[in-house]
Amino acid sequence: MTTTYTHPHRVSHIPAMRSEASEPQRTLLPKAAAFFRSASPLHLCAKFLLCVFMLISLAACSDQNGKDDPDNPGFEEGIPTEVTITLSARSGNAQTRADRDGVDKDPTSTIELIHNWWIVFIDNSKKIVKIIKDTDTDVYDKVTSTSVNISGGYEAETFRTIIPSGTYRIYAFANIPFDEEIYKKIFEDSKKFSGGQLKNVHINDFVQTAFKGNVNSENDGMQWPATYEGKDNYIPMTQILKDKVISNTVEEAFNIEVVRTVAKVEFTFTNPSDDAITIKELRFSPISKGEKISIVPNNDSVGFAPNTKLITDKVETGNLTFDLGSKILTTNQDHSFSFYCNESLPHDEKKYADNADQYDKSKNFTDLYTQHFTIDLKIDRNGVEETKTLYTSKITYINRNDWIHIPIKFN
Repeated sequence: MTTTYTHPHRVSHIPAMRSEASEPQRTLLPKAAAFFRSASPLHLCAKFLLCVFMLISLAACSDQNGKDDPDNPGFEEGIPTEVTITLSARSGNAQTRADRDGVDKDPTSTIELIHNWWIVFIDNSKKIVKIIKDTDTDVYDKVTSTSVNISGGYEAETFRTIIPSGTYRIYAFANIPFDEEIYKKIFEDSKKFSGGQLKNVHINDFVQTAFKGNVNSENDGMQWPATYEGKDNYIPMTQILKDKVISNTVEEAFNIEVVRTVAKVEFTFTNPSDDAITIKELRFSPISKGEKISIVPNNDSVGFAPNTKLITDKVETGNLTFDLGSKILTTNQDHSFSFYCNESLPHDEKKYADNADQYDKSKNFTDLYTQHFTIDLKIDRNGVEETKTLYTSKITYINRNDWIHIPIKFN
């Protein structure tokens, strides 16, 4: 008997990294040319000096307005500004759960949706200017909520609030209920929050027990381990926006896409043979442990590239082992199950440890990648137990928020 797996699908949830183009600047050159062509030499000199004087006056006025943005005339920091914010678990301008055939993938469980949130705004002076929580209905006005055909939770919520104009670093958290103790532990600890940004803050600083994934043999919605201490077992989601300008001169509206802190892996087993096959156990490795995984996503990698911070942060790995309850597959029958796991990058940990300075300096980690995950299957075919080892040659890394589908066929 041979066991194969066909092309797995990576369904990535890519954050909406929108570029904000400034309004084209109007030119005055044609009118200025006509102005100078119509002047005599004496008048030309007088008009030239008048123009210089006007330019100096304008520059002085600009200085009096405070900190100006050359791409945003009239911009001034600290002006109360109405802002429309959409907090979403799906990008506002793309299908973030579309597979390679362009088929949209909706959430399959309420735990994959947003249930609670809070947002922290940090200005250029490195100070926390504002914290908005979903329970603070007196400081924001809800506009809309977008949901799917699942009871409880939503994919996006839009609201309006007042923020002083300025340039911000923004941290957003969803399904991590605001807790005064946790907030102080993170944002009032100089080792974790300094220079206006979070440093060395890991998932476990918010979620007390590392998430290790859990099988759902009936495939009717995912389950968290009993040891998970998060409220209502919803998947934590986070995001960071850097250098976000909130201007007092334009109508401000922007999206914050919170990224799920774990990935989803789905196996589908198919038995086209004439024999009954019993699937007993599956082991999947290497999978990252949660102790050193950053609470915020690395937006340079989510959805499309290996997260090398898993290497440089020396994140430890292990394996996930699932007892499949002796699931029997008869001819032409299939079976699926899914689990959540931490983002993972198979690599030679010892080789990196022996040459860390070299790799950290070059930022080139390619030759460390092992280019596959390992699947160990324990099955029974007609009373004979077999163990098969497979390798995911098409899936070489798993990022947070990925939805990986791995089909396996028993030939």
